[in-house]
Amino acid sequence: MWKTAISISLGVIMGFITTFYLRVTPIFMSRPWTEVLTLITLALIVYFVAEVFHVSGVMAILFDGVITSLYARRNMSEAGRHATHTTIELLSRMSESFIFLVLGAAVTGRTTGSLTHKIDWLFCFLVVLVAPIARFANVFPVLTVCNVARAITHRSFKRAIPIRQWIMIWYSGLRGAVCFALVLELSGLTVHAPMFMTATLVLAVLTVMVTGTGTLPMLKILRIPTGVEITEAKKDVARTRSRFHEWCHTFDAMVLRPLLTRDDNEIDAARPTFEEEIVANPMRMYPTVAADDEEGGNAV
Repeated sequence: MWKTAISISLGVIMGFITTFYLRVTPIFMSRPWTEVLTLITLALIVYFVAEVFHVSGVMAILFDGVITSLYARRNMSEAGRHATHTTIELLSRMSESFIFLVLGAAVTGRTTGSLTHKIDWLFCFLVVLVAPIARFANVFPVLTVCNVARAITHRSFKRAIPIRQWIMIWYSGLRGAVCFALVLELSGLTVHAPMFMTATLVLAVLTVMVTGTGTLPMLKILRIPTGVEITEAKKDVARTRSRFHEWCHTFDAMVLRPLLTRDDNEIDAARPTFEEEIVANPMRMYPTVAADDEEGGNAV
């Protein structure tokens, strides 16, 4: 439990550090590549710091991303926001593809290192059987609590999450690729690591093939609408806010955002936009030492 708390704290602290860094450094507002590198570098730093202290680097970088998305992006130029979104989207697609590449290589058993298979069909069967049951035991009680809380807040069950969405949340969450990536860490730590790896591989392949390809058909079977506009989804979320949510939203709007972020007018008036600089001087796309010297003098 304390490792979880430390991981979350590291991520939140680094998120605020990133936000303040962009807040007080105006030179970054019109240079998208430096904004992208700043966000990625600080995110990697918090990940490695968490791993050094033997806590969850994944959780730390997750909460760093939450704070960065809420506040740091408001201190960036418009071009920087687009560049960051595109870069992170590209990296996420590459990472996902890499995980499935390793997954496919592991199926044949032709991966390098200490990856070995030990097939225990009974254990594999129990894993495949227990995994959806365990997810059911986690999802349905939590959603029940959510509906009870909504009913108490709004004094009505009209805002309750419908049962068909319960089923979809339970069904669509059954994946195994990330689990396989994590089970590789067990290699060398226990003699049962090959058995765990094989069972996780079986679960990953089955869930990707069955639930992955069956997501859209399941949505149609449950008659859950797709292609819903984001604005409509936001309105639905706003209608289900409790008093605590309203208090948090007010505190965020009145205290945190004015303290941590720039005003949009301040960003626009501070420096020419990146697009204007490119039109005026196309060579700005290719930063050089000479260009940096012209702006701020020779650093040496």
